[in-house]
Amino acid sequence: MTKNKTRVNFFGGDNLRRRMAFTLVELLVVIAIIGILIALLLPAVQAAREAARRMSCQNNLKQIGLALHNYHDATKALPSRQIGPGNDQSWGRLAITIALLPYIEQQARYDAVFSGVNPDGTTFFTPPNIWANNVHPWRQQLVPFICPSDNPQPRVSPTDGDQARINAPLNYCFCSGDTVVGWHIAVRGLFAGWDEGDLSRPGAGRSIWQSFGSVADGTSNTMAVSEMVVPRTANAKGGVGITPLVAPDGTNNPAAIAPLYNKSTRSYTQPNTAEGFVRGSQWYHGINYNMGFATCLPPNSGSFNDGGDTRSTWGLMSASSNHTGGVNALLLDGSVQFISDTVSTGSGTDQGLTMPFPNLTTSPARSPYGVWGGYGTISGGESVSL
Repeated sequence: MTKNKTRVNFFGGDNLRRRMAFTLVELLVVIAIIGILIALLLPAVQAAREAARRMSCQNNLKQIGLALHNYHDATKALPSRQIGPGNDQSWGRLAITIALLPYIEQQARYDAVFSGVNPDGTTFFTPPNIWANNVHPWRQQLVPFICPSDNPQPRVSPTDGDQARINAPLNYCFCSGDTVVGWHIAVRGLFAGWDEGDLSRPGAGRSIWQSFGSVADGTSNTMAVSEMVVPRTANAKGGVGITPLVAPDGTNNPAAIAPLYNKSTRSYTQPNTAEGFVRGSQWYHGINYNMGFATCLPPNSGSFNDGGDTRSTWGLMSASSNHTGGVNALLLDGSVQFISDTVSTGSGTDQGLTMPFPNLTTSPARSPYGVWGGYGTISGGESVSL
């Protein structure tokens, strides 16, 4: 006789199996919670990534600072922002960055530049000129000269040709002083470049080479290098593609043009679609509008030229970056500081913004542009601190 056995499931049997499945409502709640957590964590992740990029940018500046000091130790002078005899098709505009190549472990690149010969055997210190597109050393990007927060890419405009090309971009600019500068002229900054202005001034018509001894304000009070965003379009952030701008009153007075820059959108309010020479487009071109900056206006104030020739007879170039709230900057003592957009620039930023050339042509003279302006001079007599 077979006895029926009753199986007892102490764990709930079929009811438990039914409870182990998610309902649609529960699934949606879980997905919503995950979405909220991602939304909360994403800004923190992005902030961490930007912090890493900012530290990488600061390290680039430190390496440039070491290169400047090592160059000075070797030659007893700092390199000029632009160099060259002027009779070799370079027009005296070879950049300071070329002089620094051996000091950032780029000796081979330096040798390639001054060999004057491309890998295919063509020469480039002969006509048409050294700035031609086929110059092999110019086509190679240098990582130490790129800020990862901007990371501009080489490009050639299909419509603007030579003027708008970006062969190998550069995110670091060299301080030309606290003045509105001419095509080459700057007389108060560490890297004034080529002085071909008033030929009655001592030293005019040659490259300007400074030394630590000529920096009367002290190396810890003197700005050397900062950042610049490479414009992607004519009205882009960081300024313009060095596009000629004209104020609403029809003038090209810098005091009237400067207020046209909208810091919230980081673009000029004055409509402008023409694209001229792109700022930061060539790491090897030492002319001021390509790699210089002035401390007349605070960081991220935009850059512009005179509204005439796209290669400009004067211009006002500001430091700029994609870092929130300011720019990294290298002082001559080798330290790297973060300069806020709100740094003091004096009581009136239009003071001295004259055209075509600055009225601050004598030195020593205190800068009218506050703390930021004081850091731009080498012998203005300012004792400033950030």
